[in-house]
Amino acid sequence: MNDAHQLAPFLRQSRQGDAKALDGLLQKLRPYVRLLLRARLTPELGRRLDASDLVQETLLRICRGFEHFAGESVPQLLAWVGKIASHVLASSARHHGAGRRDVAQERPGSGLLARLLSVERTPEERAVRDEEAARLAAALERLPIRYREVIEARFFEQMPFADVARQTGKSVGAVRVLCVRAIARLRQELEAES
Repeated sequence: MNDAHQLAPFLRQSRQGDAKALDGLLQKLRPYVRLLLRARLTPELGRRLDASDLVQETLLRICRGFEHFAGESVPQLLAWVGKIASHVLASSARHHGAGRRDVAQERPGSGLLARLLSVERTPEERAVRDEEAARLAAALERLPIRYREVIEARFFEQMPFADVARQTGKSVGAVRVLCVRAIARLRQELEAES
């Protein structure tokens, strides 16, 4: 059973008014929210906004608005959470003077998340995409921090190896090896869920 399916019991109990289940649901959603926001946060905005603050704000809005959530399924929940994350990012960008660009609609042109954050034509395609993103987020959370950091820097922020090397204090060759190992470990984590 993958992590996205593990949301179902928390969702069901939370809808019945169980506050402890809602806390558990929010903790399960945290990696997914972080993934969504990191993927949509441009380098320019990343210098102005703290991703962890955005995650906290998103989770707070989910908690406050949960009683108004009308969905019954995990795919509906993930879609709702994605909309809230987009609104948090857009309002934070406006507040921090990021201009008139609609950052909530920005999508990376390439990289690890391009397919997961692409616009699909049908609700079924969106549901599959959201479930894949939730699986990826959960798998990333299980990685050692050094692997997660190199994947985030290289693929989410699309930093060149040289910049990742400067940021981590390692040689470019060491960062390349670390990246290969991190991707292999991420694949293992994703395959273990299947």
